[in-house]
Amino acid sequence: MKIAVSATGTGLDSSVDPSFERCAYFVIVDTDSTAVKATANPFREAVDAAETQAAQWVLAQGVQVLMTGRCGPTAATVLADADICVIEGVFGNVGAVTASVQGVVAPTTGGAGFGPRQPGRESDGGLCRWVGGWRGQGDVRWRG
Repeated sequence: MKIAVSATGTGLDSSVDPSFERCAYFVIVDTDSTAVKATANPFREAVDAAETQAAQWVLAQGVQVLMTGRCGPTAATVLADADICVIEGVFGNVGAVTASVQGVVAPTTGGAGFGPRQPGRESDGGLCRWVGGWRGQGDVRWRG
């Protein structure tokens, strides 16, 4: 499974960037091969359509899950149409959040990942827009 994380830096010890489309870097973690790839966000300074361009770039990377602080509505729509699981409210470091989600979000045959149903959190088609603060630290996964 490939997980994309909006990040402030290029490594697993980097913090999750609170913004998806204006993040400094995208870090992609392949949980099958343990490969980590970081790319500077080419849309960070875009005048128009940063959300759409960033979402299309993530799709081109073949990810199944996006973890970020906040994903705007335009990007969320693009990702939902492609059955990408979007987890919002994420904070902590990239390595911790990707390690925490591996046992909870499992890819399905359609390529989308779905985690546990949480009270008050809904999945809309293929879109897992969970807001609640994914900690990725130890066994405490939800900030309540």
